[in-house]
Amino acid sequence: MSSVAFVNRRGQLRFLKDLSEFRFLVLEDHAEAWRIRQDLLKAGAAEIERDELYRGEARKFRDRYVDFVGSLNIENASFEWWPFNWTSKNYFVNDLCKQVFHVSLIGQLAKEKGHNLVVITDDSDVANYAGKFLSSHGYRVVNRVRTRILRMLRRSTPLGIVYCLFAKFRTAGFSRRLFPSDDWAGRSDCLILTLFNHQSFDSSGSYRDTYFGPLRHYLENESIASLTVGAVYNHDLATIRTLKSCSNGGMLPLDAFTPIGELIVWAFRSTLLFFQKPKIQGNTRFDGLDVRPLIEACMKRELGTGNFLLNVWFYLSAGALADRVQPRTVLYPFENRSWEKMVVLAFRNRGRSLRLIGYQHASITPRHTSLFFSKHEWDATPLPDTVVTTGEIPRRILIKIGRYPESRVAAGVALRQPPGTGVLREGKQALRRILVVLSSSVDEYVRSLLLLNEAFRGNKDYNVTVRNHPTIPLSAALNVLGPVEFEFQNSSSKSAAEDLAQCDVVFYTSSTVALEAVALGIPVVYLDLGDFMDPDPLFDFSDLKWTVTRAADVAPVLKRIDSLSAPDLQKRRLSAAAYAVSYVRPVDGAGMREFLNVALSQFGDGDRISCTSEIRSPSPN
Repeated sequence: MSSVAFVNRRGQLRFLKDLSEFRFLVLEDHAEAWRIRQDLLKAGAAEIERDELYRGEARKFRDRYVDFVGSLNIENASFEWWPFNWTSKNYFVNDLCKQVFHVSLIGQLAKEKGHNLVVITDDSDVANYAGKFLSSHGYRVVNRVRTRILRMLRRSTPLGIVYCLFAKFRTAGFSRRLFPSDDWAGRSDCLILTLFNHQSFDSSGSYRDTYFGPLRHYLENESIASLTVGAVYNHDLATIRTLKSCSNGGMLPLDAFTPIGELIVWAFRSTLLFFQKPKIQGNTRFDGLDVRPLIEACMKRELGTGNFLLNVWFYLSAGALADRVQPRTVLYPFENRSWEKMVVLAFRNRGRSLRLIGYQHASITPRHTSLFFSKHEWDATPLPDTVVTTGEIPRRILIKIGRYPESRVAAGVALRQPPGTGVLREGKQALRRILVVLSSSVDEYVRSLLLLNEAFRGNKDYNVTVRNHPTIPLSAALNVLGPVEFEFQNSSSKSAAEDLAQCDVVFYTSSTVALEAVALGIPVVYLDLGDFMDPDPLFDFSDLKWTVTRAADVAPVLKRIDSLSAPDLQKRRLSAAAYAVSYVRPVDGAGMREFLNVALSQFGDGDRISCTSEIRSPSPN
């Protein structure tokens, strides 16, 4: 009989005998997991190479998961279904996607006869579910995963609902004090619905929309009446105060429209749902496993943390906004998130003739699962009349991979992320200067630096510069890793344009700086770290891109790039520049005219597909 153990503390290994007979898999990277890993290796246990495993299994998993959740969305489409974040399939805001993959993977690994297995994870839901399943199939299971008391309180009580309610009381009161209701009424040709956060303002306090960039100024120049309304991110009062200081009357916080009474009613409704067993229709089996318990636990977490109520708040506040402001067009950032669906429902259910436009504002990678649909899911989902993309390439991706109807997707311009500025490089020089761009997480930093440490240890041929993301200091990774053994400079004060001007090649994993690089004719190397979901923003491009999966690949790839002939290199540069411009079309006069024609075009009532007009907010009871 094979044994399977789940642990998340070093001391828990003492409950296991003959560790040399175990294989082990690390599901999360952190300091304690690293120490457990070292202890297991010293005891003679064999590590399962997660990177290779993920490359082989996880990237086949995405399409199956999209179809799985899509089928449940079709079966359960209703007002009380869409506020759950997991229904958007969003890999970034919910653990369910990774949990389903992990239990499926553990089941496969356990079936390999003659091997005992240790799984290092902090996810008690995965450990509990997989443990029960394996026990029922005759495996000897040791589950020692422990959850911190604070996390247990958050998961077992609806305290998050109380927090969300009072946070919205606070921002609503503060917003109404700074933005009197006399400012709310009126008509506008275009309502820009966005999110306000600290990044919405530059160092001088001037406003620049995180998603729509200079769009407000273009509308003003075209004499198009517009109003910008944004939800206040993280309930931050300082953001509201800054908004007031730079507002000229054309910007309002959505929090000012909060209907307090209705929100209180829905807080009680959310609490009632928290203590009830979730109702899920349809097939909840995935790869032969009934993952209904994982889905139910996820739904309870979303209710208890207040995330469900927060998404209902978007519906209630957007509805109150629609009653006060009568726009011809509503423009919002499109990522197919749950709050977006609630906004769509709010405007649709007002029954007025208006046009809803979702703007796809960022690069699309294979891990942006919220942007992909299963067959027929589009027709069951609250969606805008048109999705406008940053260019033709994102449009093709959404149609081909995302299963979007061609008539509902239009190519626009890159309001937020213009292509790299500068002159396309020409000629050929020796490759010496390497820019490593780190972006999304400390985990990405750590694994990138581990690969580079092995690749450039003892290096004397290349000058390496590491550029970290402005919000994630490099020290966060170095504190985990300790000293590294290769020489590099850390670029923390220069702009991306300055760093690109001083490099010959760019290494990246998930950063869109890679797109800026190829726009300038700079070769890029994708560090495939074996992520659970492929984060490559250039996944469908290869002319000026190379990929490495191991440290041993780095030197040969650099030599391959360096050996390109000048004509071949220039041909690749021209192709790359054309790709970049097609991906993020510049905000020029012609592009903006086309964008505004799509966003503000007139239509009759019969032209709009309104598959969700029958989904209305029920009266909570």
